[in-house]
Amino acid sequence: MSFQSGSRTTDWLWASLLAFLALMVVLAILTLARGLPVHAFLNATSQWLHGPDVSLNGQPDLARTGLGAVTNFAACLFWGLIATALHRALPLPHGIAAWVAGIGTAVAAITLDYGILPRAFSPGWHLALPPASVAAGFAAMGAGFSLALRASRPHSFDRKPMP
Repeated sequence: MSFQSGSRTTDWLWASLLAFLALMVVLAILTLARGLPVHAFLNATSQWLHGPDVSLNGQPDLARTGLGAVTNFAACLFWGLIATALHRALPLPHGIAAWVAGIGTAVAAITLDYGILPRAFSPGWHLALPPASVAAGFAAMGAGFSLALRASRPHSFDRKPMP
């Protein structure tokens, strides 16, 4: 599968969308496995506005669940921009660059979100999920970036002969 336009915008949007979908599926499964309502991790993401007790709200609603989904998608758009730029900048073969860019971006994201920023500015998943599940969410995001970038049209580096 290849995204034929090869434009930076198309690559960025596909990478962001696939990362978001992978993230949502993995975190939903892990949330259900803990016996929590599937929307608990999304409610937790809205903690930047509603405070840390938001994940305890048992009901899905637009103010918390909707805001959590939009926040996660916006984060994937932000990190997708970085992953796409990194992918194009790496002087590596297309497929390797895709994996390095996707996983490297996820490592940067978890480092910033849970290692540098105050908890109030984190994705909030830790309010509903254990650390291993939070890490799995970032890994899913990275894999989503990598798979989408791998499926994109190779950048110009791949068309040059190796010295």
